[in-house]
Amino acid sequence: MLNQQYKFAIIFIGLGALLGWFTHIAYNEVINKERNADISPVNRIQTNIINISSKQHKQDEFNLIEKRFIALIMSEKYENALLLYRDIKPDNQLKLDTILLSQIHDLNNENNPNVFKLLDVFLQEYYNNTQLLVIKANSLRLNNEQIQALDAFLLAKNYAKNNEDYMAINKAIHNFAHVTYNHFKEKNDWPQSVEFFKKLIENEPDFPFYHLSLAESYIRLGDKESAKLPLQWVKDDVIYGDKATELLEMMTLNDLPMGIELEKKGNQYITKATLSNYYDTKLLIDTGASYSSLPSYIIAQLVVDQQAEKLQISQLKTAGGIIQVNLYRLKKMTIGNFSVNDIIVTELNLESLQDIKNDFEGLLGMNFLSHFEFSIDLQSNQLFLTPKFN
Repeated sequence: MLNQQYKFAIIFIGLGALLGWFTHIAYNEVINKERNADISPVNRIQTNIINISSKQHKQDEFNLIEKRFIALIMSEKYENALLLYRDIKPDNQLKLDTILLSQIHDLNNENNPNVFKLLDVFLQEYYNNTQLLVIKANSLRLNNEQIQALDAFLLAKNYAKNNEDYMAINKAIHNFAHVTYNHFKEKNDWPQSVEFFKKLIENEPDFPFYHLSLAESYIRLGDKESAKLPLQWVKDDVIYGDKATELLEMMTLNDLPMGIELEKKGNQYITKATLSNYYDTKLLIDTGASYSSLPSYIIAQLVVDQQAEKLQISQLKTAGGIIQVNLYRLKKMTIGNFSVNDIIVTELNLESLQDIKNDFEGLLGMNFLSHFEFSIDLQSNQLFLTPKFN
């Protein structure tokens, strides 16, 4: 009996201990829930406040950096601006890039030469930045520094990060080359044209326009031998081959574009002309005139000799208003070694130019000149003509 009571006592003690343990666990869970319910929202709010405060602080700090960066550039302290740019984080550098490009744009619009100093300072550190190199190239181009602009374009092409950028920059160079050739032609600056296109050929030897432009530059300088090789290279090209072949034939016949002597009167130029291999005269070059013009007495003689025929009466717009003129077809007009057949001329007496009219008899208009690439060398007073080949 006593043993049985002893056993029951042990069982009750064990159950009591077990119940106490479960009660303790449950109590702790409740306390934790209460603590979480009371304290977590406060912690979360405090954490958010800290985060917002930190972000605001960072934004305020960057705003100060932006203002400092602008102030340094505007005060021409470009080296200090570079140091500030270099020492901030890359993501903030991207934000400052927008400011830098905007400042460069403003300097360009003002034709401020400091734009090159600013670009050079940043390019010393970031020499492979294609965007800055292209901007520098375009800035130099606007300042008529073609060779330096080309160097910047070629560097940008060399540092292109992907094929898309490479092709875009190369296309920009092609367009630049076409525009620049016209610039050299207008300025009659053929030595620099030679240097320019030799550089381009070294960089891209398979582009035919470069070879043709180089050859034409040599021709304008009278250097036939140097012109032959680039013309030979391009003569089979689909686009430029015909023109190259024609120029080669002209060189063979010694019929190269040569300077035609002009007589200068004030700001105007007078050239000798031959009409239908028959009548020698002097014509005033007038690029604003659509038609070439001859006086009545010359036209009458050409009609009698069957070298010209009357076509019709037409209205012609002049500086003094619209007038009616007779149109004639002339068999040929020749300037130097260059001729245009079946050219239309107007019958026009030039009383409005009495101050210099005794020095010429008619006008050389665009219906002759438009058949050629033409330029006037203002230093030597010469007219250069190169036939156009379509």
